[in-house]
Amino acid sequence: MKKVTFAIIGAILGLPLSYYFQPELVRVKIGGIGNYFKYFKYILKDSDYLGNVILSVLIFAIIGGLIGYFIDKSKVQNQSDSSHQQTPPKSEHDAANVKISAQQVSETSKDAIEVSKSFISDPVGGLASIYLKLGEAKSLSVGILFMVITIILFVIGVLMVNSTFLFGILSILFMLAIVFVSLSLSRGMFNGKGTINSDILITGLSLLPFSVLIFISSLVGVSSHWGLFAYLSFGLTYSILILFSGFTKIYQFSESKSSIFIAVILFLVLNAVNIVLKIIFL
Repeated sequence: MKKVTFAIIGAILGLPLSYYFQPELVRVKIGGIGNYFKYFKYILKDSDYLGNVILSVLIFAIIGGLIGYFIDKSKVQNQSDSSHQQTPPKSEHDAANVKISAQQVSETSKDAIEVSKSFISDPVGGLASIYLKLGEAKSLSVGILFMVITIILFVIGVLMVNSTFLFGILSILFMLAIVFVSLSLSRGMFNGKGTINSDILITGLSLLPFSVLIFISSLVGVSSHWGLFAYLSFGLTYSILILFSGFTKIYQFSESKSSIFIAVILFLVLNAVNIVLKIIFL
């Protein structure tokens, strides 16, 4: 099964990448990821540093497992759709699976680009029509892709301002988890429309502008607090509009109820960074 294979690959990649989870003092002393394994036996002897290694392995194993899970799910769906056809020889069957996977990645990327174009021009009105156009399966795939892009851009942006990988990855994972759980709970408790796939799509979309502006501000070297505030305000404005559209257009909540939910979500998301700092420096 792909999810097991990808989880193992992710766990293996987590070993060298745990370098970025270590404190800045350790990374400076080691002198780069190339020298990391020279000192790896000493890292394993320290319980604090070992904990960072385990955390890295777990995070990348989970990411790999999720990627494999969705590949398996897509494969099963394709096999079900083509069950009436004659089964080809094994070599042809394997080649067809590879072709299907590549095609699915290409289609998901194209869908994500179309969704992005729609939201740049119309972040409120475009969500419901895009969701209906994509359908449940594609909404899930596009939502997952946006989550991955959000994580990558946020972590790179954090690293570019000399913060730690651990802080970046934990912060954005906390934020994504808070938004997703808040959306799912509010939809379920108040009988909103939509499904878990729409929750994933809205989650991935809502934090993407925030991460994009974090990345851009780090790339151009914004140093002043007011300059950073301007970038983040632009990103948060789009995030708020996307959440508002999700609540009113997909979940079909009233505007007053949606406003309350969004205010609570933003309060929790912006406090996630403070929570992460307390965890790291506890």
